[in-house]
Amino acid sequence: MNSILLLSFGLLVGVSALNDDLLAEMKQKVAQIGLECAESENAPEDDMIALLNKRPPKTHEGKCILFCAAKKLGIMAADGSFGKGDDEWVAKAKSDDPDFVNKLIAAFEICKPEADKESDNCEKAYVLSLCNYKEYLKSGIFKYF
Repeated sequence: MNSILLLSFGLLVGVSALNDDLLAEMKQKVAQIGLECAESENAPEDDMIALLNKRPPKTHEGKCILFCAAKKLGIMAADGSFGKGDDEWVAKAKSDDPDFVNKLIAAFEICKPEADKESDNCEKAYVLSLCNYKEYLKSGIFKYF
């Protein structure tokens, strides 16, 4: 579960420039959130398997796992508006690898307008994650996920 959340929301799990404690902190947080959201959204097992294998979910409930995680990570609010994420963690990460974090933020800014076209918040989180994936590939930061 945590791998898709990391992929979807651009949380840094494999960047060698970041210190191990910082990586462990986010990995633990994302793992906890993934478990909580999987339980709360009642997505079918096929969606859970897809997410674990870094593939997009097919059902609305599966997409709602992404929205649940986005809310818990501060990336989205309950009303579907966008947040900044974990400001404290991002500040620490930026001090270790500013170029990577700048690319991460740039992808988010590019993807927000596309995602914001969706009226359903689960669809919005889904579109955001797919767009981020494409932007990470373009910018060369996908290799770190």
